[in-house]
Amino acid sequence: MKRISVLFFILIIGLSVFAQMPDSSANNRKAIFKLFTGYSNLRMLDFQVSPLLYRADIVPIGIGYQALSDNCFWGVDAELIPFAGLLRSVRHNQRDFTFTEINEDGETEDVTSTLKYSSIIQQNINFWYQTRILRAKTSKNKFYLGGEFRHYFNLSFTPSAIFFMNELSLNPSITFLREIGENSSIYSGFSFPLTGLIVRFPYANDPADGEHGNFAATYAMGSNFFTPLSFQRINFAFGYKTRLSQKWDIDFAYKFSWFNYPENRGITAYENKISISFNRKLK
Repeated sequence: MKRISVLFFILIIGLSVFAQMPDSSANNRKAIFKLFTGYSNLRMLDFQVSPLLYRADIVPIGIGYQALSDNCFWGVDAELIPFAGLLRSVRHNQRDFTFTEINEDGETEDVTSTLKYSSIIQQNINFWYQTRILRAKTSKNKFYLGGEFRHYFNLSFTPSAIFFMNELSLNPSITFLREIGENSSIYSGFSFPLTGLIVRFPYANDPADGEHGNFAATYAMGSNFFTPLSFQRINFAFGYKTRLSQKWDIDFAYKFSWFNYPENRGITAYENKISISFNRKLK
């Protein structure tokens, strides 16, 4: 009950921040729909599963919405990769292993199987709000300060569910933007989590904790609220955006993220991502 209460408090604080949207009278108010894709390379070390370093090649696909004015902007991005990624060991690209099973006649026999790739699901959902600081009307440099409400999910099947990581977090963020002429700009952004909730599987055959059934105990035993002392993550982005027409512009970006969670034998990962976004002005 305590965890639920704290999570409810975090949700209320996050929603109250993102609810401070610019009103309809703001100058140069714009609404943008985004469609994006790209390529992502993920490296993950999960000591609950294996001492080996694993890599995944992922093709992210997502949509987003953004509203902005002269002084602030907010938006949401939803990125989902349904079995579009491939996960494998860095050291062992392909492995054969043999196990013993009982056949239909009740006799034991050795069965050889090949393990090469595993499917991986990854999801990112981001709500953000930022307002302009250090305002100078004639300057081409713009600084924005705000926050993000982030949900990150990662799961692989080999064939059982492993590399499970579920993060719900509040992140302060800052963005620098420099205009290049009338139609183009470059930007960079940085964020890190202050607090939130981490959910991981305990990887036990019987996760019952004496108070709940197996299903509820699986999440109760693997769930923990965190601070920067118990969970660390950094998110960095650098991009270039240019206008294609009155309605369309295109956005190229490089994104890097790293996280470390030492609890329950620990998991750490980093990701390099290149993305391209097609943005259409709605009004």
